[in-house]
Amino acid sequence: MRNLIAAVLGLVLSSPVMGQAGTIACWGKNDYGQCDAPDGVFTQVAGGYYHSIGLREDGIIACWGANYLGQCDAPDGMFTQVAGGSNHGIGLRDDGTIACWGSNYYGQCYAPAGVFMQVAGGGPHSIGLREDGTIACWGHNHFGQCDAPDGVFRQVAAGSGHSIGLREDDTIACWGNYDDGQCDAPDGVFTLVAGGGQHSVFLTTLDCDLDGISDTMEIANGTAIDLNNNGIDDNCDPDCDGNGVPDFQEIASGAFDCNGNMIPDTCEISSRPELDENGNTFIDTCEVDCNANATFDFLDIYSGTSQDLDANGVPDECDECGSDPNDCNNNGISDACDVLFGGINDLNGNLIPDACECIADIIANGTVEYSDLITVISNWGPCDTDCPADIVADGVVGYQDLVQVLSAWGPCE
Repeated sequence: MRNLIAAVLGLVLSSPVMGQAGTIACWGKNDYGQCDAPDGVFTQVAGGYYHSIGLREDGIIACWGANYLGQCDAPDGMFTQVAGGSNHGIGLRDDGTIACWGSNYYGQCYAPAGVFMQVAGGGPHSIGLREDGTIACWGHNHFGQCDAPDGVFRQVAAGSGHSIGLREDDTIACWGNYDDGQCDAPDGVFTLVAGGGQHSVFLTTLDCDLDGISDTMEIANGTAIDLNNNGIDDNCDPDCDGNGVPDFQEIASGAFDCNGNMIPDTCEISSRPELDENGNTFIDTCEVDCNANATFDFLDIYSGTSQDLDANGVPDECDECGSDPNDCNNNGISDACDVLFGGINDLNGNLIPDACECIADIIANGTVEYSDLITVISNWGPCDTDCPADIVADGVVGYQDLVQVLSAWGPCE
């Protein structure tokens, strides 16, 4: 689990997106330098009592803060995840094995063998989620925090004296110290778990029909349908007119949505009559006719009278894409539109489809032959902007250009 927030120390990556890299910011108590984060780019952070851990972009671990028990003596090697216990650190190596360092008074650094996919650190105990989804715990077990339940899990977390697991069905299991209610997990389905000192935190997941099974699980097992791939059971998607058909399905079946907000125009006008002041059943802001053909642009596009390859709601003949008068392949689409939005090759970047020109005919004699080959070879290497031998326009005369010459050998068509 990348980019998790270390709540104890106030330690977070500057990038809020899961899986992305960023720099580190720390705040809070700093008597051991635990908030003096190093420079560099990191992919994950974790925190212990008085030390901090960061996983660099290259997979190397950095630690800072208290080191009186070796909790900052991270091992060498490549890692994919880190976690912090009270006075120890845990790392998941790139081969799926676990390394621990720091205090081992309760055996919290005696990691079991095997392949794991996640690790978590509690007070003086550690948790690993095995490759098969089962849980292994080791270290201090005074409260039973290492007596992991059976079953298959998708994530683990730990508090000071308790442990938490997110089961395969998105429900929660909690074991260990119950004194402050930290293991009184609520019913429902969840998507993420975390442990504090004497409390637990859960992030709920969507269960739109309130049947105790997450939408994600129902979609995966086929008991729910998600035609628009938004992660929500289609039965729970917006249905503005209450007719039992989701808005997106009505639009896909032909209902007008001129402004592209995935709400049928009839529903918008019904709830906000001021959107159609002239009463012609069209939203006023959509009543644009750029090509002066007496038909609104969105109707031109909808009916196929006009194309909108760049999907900006403007007929191509009216926007920048359609301003190019050339149509070298006579397909009814301007060359610029073909290249920019139609997936047509244009290796030299001149907005003319390669099929319409003989780009490998460097000397322009109508034939791709030895003179073009010699031109490529004699200019081999980096070149400036005015470099005819750089056929693919990548700033270098090289193998790609040679391939273009050899594959087009002969008279230009």
